[in-house]
This record gives sequence, structure tokens and C-alpha cells, in this order.
Amino acid sequence: MVEVVERKTYHVDAYQDDKWWVLQVQEMPNAISQVKSLDQADEWIREAINIVSDEPEDSFDVVIIPVVGEELEAALAEAREFAAELDQFQQRMARMSRSVVHELSKLNIKGKDIAAILKVSPQRVSQLLKGNK
Repeated sequence: MVEVVERKTYHVDAYQDDKWWVLQVQEMPNAISQVKSLDQADEWIREAINIVSDEPEDSFDVVIIPVVGEELEAALAEAREFAAELDQFQQRMARMSRSVVHELSKLNIKGKDIAAILKVSPQRVSQLLKGNK
């Protein structure tokens, strides 16, 4: 039997302070760091967690939570929700496009004409016929 070991996840609040982002681990208040940009946050907060807890930097997950204020948080949440919906629609559209392209191809319609019908490039038609997204 294989034992499943669940990885610990640390949640990190990121507050902007002038030109810096201050990082603080919710589960470990002594683990603090700062970075110039959020793309550096994961690396630097892992080091801070390691220093405080002696846990290897690759033995846990980190979730960075930018704290930008309640009003903006609501707008960000709505934007993320719309992005998730858009992703679902894009996946649905890709499935439908593949199906339509294959059906048009079965009717011996040329790729160039399929492209004109669907208002996409001939290269996109070729991708869809091969099953690529």
C-alpha cells in the first residue's frame, strides 16, 4: 500500500509598502520577507519559512495572497470569476470548432474554404483537423 503524504500549504499575505511587497506567513507570523515584485515572492518566502521552521524549501506549497483593499478585492474576485467563465467558453468553442471542421471536411470542403466559412486562418483549420487546440 502506498502512503499518501499531504503537503503542507502556507498562506502568505503580501502587502505593498512603497516600492516593496512585505510578505508574512499567516500560519507562521515570524516568517517575514520582502520583495520588489510579486514574481519573487515564492522564492523568498520559502527561504524565510525554511529559516524559521527548518523545513526544506521544496517540502511545502505556498499561496501568495496580495492584499489590496476590500473594494479592489471584490473587483479582482469578479474579474477572476469572469476569466474562469471565459476559459470554459473557450474550451467549449474549441470542441465545437473541431467538430464543425471535421464535419465540413467530411463534405469534401477544402481547408481554405472551411477557413473562410469559420472566419479563421487555414492554419487554424489544419490545427483543428489534427485535433490540436
